[in-house]
Amino acid sequence: MKVIFNEQNWQQLQKMKGTYRRDMAVKHRSHVLQIPEYYQFIGDRALCNNMKVRSLELPKACAIIGNSAFEGSQIEREIILPPTVKVIGRKAFAHTSNLRKMFIPKSVKRIGEGAFRECKKLRHVVFEKNSQLQILRDGVFDSCTGMISIQFPDHLQRIERRALYRCKQLTDAELPVTMRYIGEEAFYFTMIDHLKLPEGLVEIGDSAFFKCNMLTEVSIPPGVRRIGRWVFHGCNRLQTLEILHDPDSIGEWIINRSATIRCRRGSSVDQYCQEYGFKTAYV
Repeated sequence: MKVIFNEQNWQQLQKMKGTYRRDMAVKHRSHVLQIPEYYQFIGDRALCNNMKVRSLELPKACAIIGNSAFEGSQIEREIILPPTVKVIGRKAFAHTSNLRKMFIPKSVKRIGEGAFRECKKLRHVVFEKNSQLQILRDGVFDSCTGMISIQFPDHLQRIERRALYRCKQLTDAELPVTMRYIGEEAFYFTMIDHLKLPEGLVEIGDSAFFKCNMLTEVSIPPGVRRIGRWVFHGCNRLQTLEILHDPDSIGEWIINRSATIRCRRGSSVDQYCQEYGFKTAYV
């Protein structure tokens, strides 16, 4: 069965026999749950706030995991997603307090807003090689405060608002070359210590790297047309920000005054530095 996901047909799909729903899950009493193979869909809130299930085995043909399906559950350590999963809904695993690792198969084409929000013990996230996922939506890993590393999808184009907000142990995050957009507060208060922005990047949103205190030097590629306000503000160890082209717009106070902007003499970036009183180094 070919699955086309949108909010309207998802409501219809949940009424089908192939959906494992909340009314079925509440009858389950043991710590181990093996959902029968004939289910293709996990319905909205199916195991939301379920305090009993500790170990979960999803059906091999599972295609959609619904909104808040496992939100607030007590599933331990790792959930194995079968290679048939195409959609992970909004808040699907949010507040899953014992989740430690996620391997996301290349079949996944959509992950909803806040899908893993506040999974505080989640340490490692790996997207399978050749993953076709193009968007990390709003707040998908918001406040995953134990996250150390994430291996991004190979074809990722957009990291949206607060996608990795306050992942304050995150040090390893290599951006793919396909990146076009980094949204507002996307990496706010993370510990990444090396940042290579892809050449194809077009826009960096407001406060995208605010309080990334381990950064010391960043170069903005020439394709970036918009740099939002406060992008690198609060990065207390940042020494040099290099901008050798003239973006269409640069927001207020993109760095602390202790940092230096390396630019071309007489450029619009140079004029920006004079306006805000930033130190400059000319190339």
